Amino acid sequence: MDSYTLTIRVKLLFCLISGMGLGVIAYLDFQSSSLLLSACTLCLAGLLILNAIFLTAGYIVKTAGYFDRLLIVLVGLYPLAAAEYSHAHNLYWIYFFPITAFFLFKLRAAIYLTLFYIPIAIYLIKQVAPPLHEAQILFSFAVVSTVSLFLAMVKTRTNKLLEPLISRDIASGAQLEKFLSPALSIEITRAEREGTGLLLMHINTPINTEKNSKEETEEQMAGYATAISKHLRLFDQYYRLSKQNFSIILPHATSQEAKVIAKKIIDELHFSNAKETQFGFASLNVGDTAHSLIRLSQRELTHV
Repeated sequence: MDSYTLTIRVKLLFCLISGMGLGVIAYLDFQSSSLLLSACTLCLAGLLILNAIFLTAGYIVKTAGYFDRLLIVLVGLYPLAAAEYSHAHNLYWIYFFPITAFFLFKLRAAIYLTLFYIPIAIYLIKQVAPPLHEAQILFSFAVVSTVSLFLAMVKTRTNKLLEPLISRDIASGAQLEKFLSPALSIEITRAEREGTGLLLMHINTPINTEKNSKEETEEQMAGYATAISKHLRLFDQYYRLSKQNFSIILPHATSQEAKVIAKKIIDELHFSNAKETQFGFASLNVGDTAHSLIRLSQRELTHV
């Protein structure tokens, strides 16, 4: 199991367990006649379960941004609902806000969100907490925020150090462009040694990053990646390129076989502009290098 699949399964498990746990809390709040608290908790539970369903269905990129924003809003609103009932024990939900912010968002955005929430947290503490506990709760909130910030900084630093070792694009599951040329050189050497065919397919997608939002772009890229991976053989390799394009290394393949694969990929896509996708095919000839094959595949593009 690759790291990409493992990450998705961990998120799925987290959403299911958290959603069911919050569902039980919502029921207990309803039994105690705390209808507003029950509704807020039920919204959180429903959101987590819904995200788990989307993860299972494969709509990961499409829903990720909306899920993160909705979750942080609900986590921020829940203590406000608790304040209406003066339930001091629900005030401790303010601790989850910085944790959620630094877990879901990038470092800079999480810092801004936490700074924005500090006045709200102080207001809630003044409204709900017993006077003797105000300083303790405020200090605990500051400690949780500081620890969350520290862990987020460590995570950011670690990701930068590990970036050279990452071989796959998280959104599409395709290998990164920087690995295309070395892998293609290896396949060229193997094909020349064994006397077999080799073909490089370039896919020029019609995705417009200026008109589409980031979520829409990543959704379409994930759709292309799903269609590509479905029709590749075990020894084929595909790569995500800049400008939202792909390249596929097809050992032991002819141009006619590659065109059949290209048609199958198009048939799998359900975007309105999928038919505008262009394909380029470059077969290995004597004297070709990885650079020349890549350049040739990108030069002569056609619809299938």
